[in-house]
Amino acid sequence: MPLKLVPPRQGKSPNYRVRGTYQGLYVDRSTKTGKRALAAKFLRQIERDIENNRFVVEGDLDFASAAIAYMKAGGERRFLTSLIRHFGNAPLRQIGQAEIDEAAAMLYPEATAATQNRQI
Repeated sequence: MPLKLVPPRQGKSPNYRVRGTYQGLYVDRSTKTGKRALAAKFLRQIERDIENNRFVVEGDLDFASAAIAYMKAGGERRFLTSLIRHFGNAPLRQIGQAEIDEAAAMLYPEATAATQNRQI
């Protein structure tokens, strides 16, 4: 089912909602506006975010939160500062081997492969 605007429900909410599935991701979000034109812009923005892999599903863990949880559990902190700066709040599901390799090349361009592996 493609994304669609669901009109406000009298007595429930004055705002439009975006509902449906786009490229395999289910969406059910408030547009936080009662104006149809603004709600339509919000819907198009969600579609662009999904297409560009920037859409964050509610409840997804981001890199910074995962790093903090790792440190609180007693994990090594030594190299995490640069990684947190690099990945920031990127959802973990968007970080794959290509992104890890890119981070290694950007953060430690002069280092050997073994050093990059250890520090990334």
